[in-house]
Amino acid sequence: MGLVEEALNNSLLWSMELFDDLEMRGATGEIDYAGLPPSLRSGMKIYVEDGIVPGHFLTAVLMDYLKEAVLTADDQNIILLPRIVRWCVYQLPTTAWGSPEEVRAWIALRKLEGIGEGP
Repeated sequence: MGLVEEALNNSLLWSMELFDDLEMRGATGEIDYAGLPPSLRSGMKIYVEDGIVPGHFLTAVLMDYLKEAVLTADDQNIILLPRIVRWCVYQLPTTAWGSPEEVRAWIALRKLEGIGEGP
């Protein structure tokens, strides 16, 4: 089995395990980043918590730009795209994603609040 096939098998096994039991955020309201592929977790976390724009693929997903998401996805994320969107539905605040306006407003809000800034 080649490297690409092995990576796809591993990512598909990973996705089946994590997404089969994906639920909405619990009563604490904490986001479970473990439901995302490992390669996307840090980008999503800094976007949500600090208002820092993630890479092209995640930005396209957040803005609901399907064509751009498909064109910028790597081999793993193109397969997992429906499950990544499902994660966003269940985990992200509705005001954090779904359109370019929502994403811009989220970033502005996070910057205004100074979340993630040092001393």
